[in-house]
Amino acid sequence: MTSRTKIRQHGKKVFLAIILVVLVFSSWIMYLSFSKTSTLTIIKKKESPNQIILEAAPPPPFPATGVTLSGGYFVAVRNESASTFNCSQIGGSDCFKRVDGSLTLAMWNNEKQFATSWIKFKSLNPMNCYRYITKACIPLPGDYSIEPSKNFVSASSAEISEMLPTASEFPLGVYTENWVSSTVEIPSGVTVEMQQLFKNPSSALREISFIVKNDFLKGKTEDERIVRNNDYSLGWTTVFAGIAPKYSNYNYWALTSQGLALGFSQGVLAGDDAGRIEVTVPYTKLSNYFSSLGSYLVSKVQNPIFIRGEILNGISGFSVGNVTS
Repeated sequence: MTSRTKIRQHGKKVFLAIILVVLVFSSWIMYLSFSKTSTLTIIKKKESPNQIILEAAPPPPFPATGVTLSGGYFVAVRNESASTFNCSQIGGSDCFKRVDGSLTLAMWNNEKQFATSWIKFKSLNPMNCYRYITKACIPLPGDYSIEPSKNFVSASSAEISEMLPTASEFPLGVYTENWVSSTVEIPSGVTVEMQQLFKNPSSALREISFIVKNDFLKGKTEDERIVRNNDYSLGWTTVFAGIAPKYSNYNYWALTSQGLALGFSQGVLAGDDAGRIEVTVPYTKLSNYFSSLGSYLVSKVQNPIFIRGEILNGISGFSVGNVTS
C-alpha cells in the first residue's frame, strides 16, 4: 500500500468522523429546542388556570307571539373536563347552572322590554297585515335579534360579563339598535349592579360622565365624530342629558380587558343614523373609585375561550359557529 493510498483512507475516516460529529450536534440542538418548546407550552397553560370557555346559545323564547327571534348570547360551557376552571369545586355541582341562569334572565328581561312595545303596537294596529292572492289578512311579523359579538365580553374565575348589540324592528321599517348586558359573579350566580363596583357610586358616576363627555367633545372615534359634526336634531343639551351622572343613563355596561365598556341606545347621544354607541373607560381612570368588589372583579378580568354554539329549537338566523368578531 502506497503512502498516497494511506492518506486517502485516512482522509475518508476524518471526513466520516466530521459528519458523525455534525449529526450528533444537530440532534442535540433539536432535543434542546423541543424541550424548551414543551416547557414554554406548560408555562403558558399555567398562566391562565382560571380561563373559562364560553359558547354561543340561542336567545330564550320570546315572551310574545308574532316576533321573529334570531341571534344568540354567551353562556359558560358546563363540561368541567373541557374547561381550565372547575366551577363545581368552589360553587357546587350547579355552579355554572346558576351563572348561566342569571345571564339567560338578563336576555329575557331585555326581550320583555320590546315585547311590551310590540303588544302595544299590535293593539293600536289591529289590521297590521298584508293580503296576498286569497286576500286573507296575514299578520306582519316583528323582529328581535341579539348579536353574539365577542367585542365586549370577559370571563374569569370571578365573573362573566357581556354587553351585546341588539336590534328590534316593527313592521313597515321602524328599526332600533340597542344593547343588552349582564355581569354575573362566580360562583354565586348573583347579578352585579354597576353601583356595586364603586365605594362611592355618586362620585364615581360623576367621573365617568366627565370622561365620556370629554371624549365626545374631542371626537376621537367615528361615532363621536358623527355626534359632533353631523347635522342632527338632538343638540348638545340632549347629548349631555344622555350622559348625565344618573345610573339610568348607564344601564348597559361590561367589564372587558380594555376597560369599563358603556353602551348607549340609538338616538340617545346622536341622531338615529349614528346607531348604538359604545365608549370604553380605562380602569386606570377609575382606580381610586373602585370598591373592594370592583377591584377584585377588575383584577380577575380576562378574555374567555370561545367555541362554537349549537342550533336549538330551530331558531332562525343562528347557526353553528355564528360568533361575530
